[in-house]
Amino acid sequence: MLEAMNELGIRSEHECFDIGHVGSLAALIDMDVLRAPLHVDCVMGVTGGIPATARNLAAMVAQAREILGMVRS
Repeated sequence: MLEAMNELGIRSEHECFDIGHVGSLAALIDMDVLRAPLHVDCVMGVTGGIPATARNLAAMVAQAREILGMVRS
């Protein structure tokens, strides 16, 4: 499915419920399954996810910038 989406220029949405989810996107880019730029949503404050704090959001954004080389405000 991602191959077809890449061929058509369709960008998938990636909902990250924890900081590790952001990091896992880098491996998919390295495998050329995903292509930057990505649409990443930080989903916080839900059961099983990262708590909704400004510090946690800043950490997720910092990791996205460092590992993925992206993030728009």
